[in-house]
Amino acid sequence: MLIFINLKKIKPRLLFPFLAITLSSFPLHAQIQWGGSQFGVSTASSINLAAVPDGQGGQFLAYVHNPAGDLDIYAQHIDGSGTSLWGSSGIAVDSDVFDQKNPALASDGSGGIYVAWTDAGTNKIMAQHLNASGVKQWGVSGKQVCTA
Repeated sequence: MLIFINLKKIKPRLLFPFLAITLSSFPLHAQIQWGGSQFGVSTASSINLAAVPDGQGGQFLAYVHNPAGDLDIYAQHIDGSGTSLWGSSGIAVDSDVFDQKNPALASDGSGGIYVAWTDAGTNKIMAQHLNASGVKQWGVSGKQVCTA
């Protein structure tokens, strides 16, 4: 059943209680898609995870990984059955000398992703485009987005 509500006619102070009551009245059904057990995204100890759907039941992930004593940005593609498509530890998006932190993701609409992060050593915001195969499209270290 579809319900259409004009939210512009609801007073702002009533919006949250209205949505909470409305949404809680619908039964939610969740189903485990990848079996009942956990699976690894990376063989490494990873932190600072960002994720975006791939549009086909899977997920793109970006995370901070510490393979050589500094923080680096890695990406992984998990398909709809839970299989890691970009190796056991993902793809190194940027592993420059300084720490890279705070990954963010966006789909490119063609099976790949844009990854953005902060380079802690230079205080720059950087970005990289990975195609559907995980191949870097903007050079080894990506492109500088902002220096502020």
